[in-house]
Amino acid sequence: MSLEMKSPLLVDAAATLLAEGAPRAAVTMLRAAWHDDLPPDERIPFYYVWIQALSAADEPERALELAERACAEHPTSAMLHEAWGFAALAAGRTEWAQRALERALAFGARPSTHVLLGELFAATRRKRRALEAFDAAWNAPDAEGDVLRRAALGAGAVLRALGRLEAAVERYDALLERMPWDADALLDRAICLSELGDLATACAGFDRAIIAAPDHPAAHYNYAIALQRAGRFDDAVERMQAAHRLAPQEPLTCAVLGRWLVASGRRDSDRGIRLLHDAVFHLTARAEVADVDRDYARHTVEEIFEAFRHAGRWEEARWVLRTAADHDWLSPRLVTAVGARGDEPSVALLPYWAVIRVEAEAPPDHWPCGARGYTTDLAVFARDPDEARAHALSFLRTLEGDAPLSVDVEILTAEDAAESGRHLRIDPDAPVAGGVTDVLAKPTYFGSRR
Repeated sequence: MSLEMKSPLLVDAAATLLAEGAPRAAVTMLRAAWHDDLPPDERIPFYYVWIQALSAADEPERALELAERACAEHPTSAMLHEAWGFAALAAGRTEWAQRALERALAFGARPSTHVLLGELFAATRRKRRALEAFDAAWNAPDAEGDVLRRAALGAGAVLRALGRLEAAVERYDALLERMPWDADALLDRAICLSELGDLATACAGFDRAIIAAPDHPAAHYNYAIALQRAGRFDDAVERMQAAHRLAPQEPLTCAVLGRWLVASGRRDSDRGIRLLHDAVFHLTARAEVADVDRDYARHTVEEIFEAFRHAGRWEEARWVLRTAADHDWLSPRLVTAVGARGDEPSVALLPYWAVIRVEAEAPPDHWPCGARGYTTDLAVFARDPDEARAHALSFLRTLEGDAPLSVDVEILTAEDAAESGRHLRIDPDAPVAGGVTDVLAKPTYFGSRR
């Protein structure tokens, strides 16, 4: 059998390997099968699968090089420009990806191209454009299978982010009419219903999601949250235990389960404390090897801090705050809880930028080895600069405990801060309480006194 006759079968086999999670095997097969005498009509699908396999095999630069070569050979191929966009998106080059995908649409609209554009816009927080792209993919007459699934799930996620939960449920319902046991659609639909307050229907939906995917940790986690909202605390703890068994290193699961066990006051509250420590460990360990979603990290930190605070374990609560500050995970809600001084919201409060320098002759044990101090910036609302300085010092004392420190605080008005290139982000319609409201720069440690 000639190579020309084998080529389509090889491409199909490589695509199957790719779909089954074996991209390196697909790359090896395609490299071995490549021949300069391949006819042009067979090169396009060959290149298409090869580019995708290289991206999935974590060879982004090779994927981009091959995509550029393929598009130079076939400049009007919508399929190859789509592959180039896929490779650029996988490599994190969103501008390249958008240009390539828009060229692909110009040469011939494909539902899969619309899906990729939707995923690109969603990843870059352009929600309206993402929704338009997902809708275009869903409504395409030739859309089918995985393209329809990704379009519906993507649109549902965007609608949830926009707060349009009822519309998101409609998208999941439309997908479930075609794929009744799609676990992700069942799960996301149940989450929406839980957030809408329809807890009975949500719990029934979580049951179906778990039947479809019994080992899906997120299904058990979100089911537990719905049960807790419904007042079924013991059932919620049991379900969260199941989520933890399936994903014992998931920081948020450890944090929520730990908080519930500590709050229950039962004999397993000691285990709850251990889980809270585990949550911090797993979150920081994950951050050392990959980017952690900031909203996820902030939510996890809030759960851990509140658990320690309500248990009266202030040393551990301060440890959590310091860890969060070091990683830029302090949420405005948490900063306000720590830094607010209880003033009633008032138009008399003014925004200030506090420039902080902390030094110590005997550095606390929780500072990095060799550090003699650090700098950080805080946003503070107060009646005047003296009160702003007092709020900043109180916030630092909450973080550092009783360690003997030398603290220098420079208070800038919003106008003075703007003149030096520092711009306070202020919502003029939002009432604020006096105190620290945001950490504007995470602590930067230095090794010697200046």
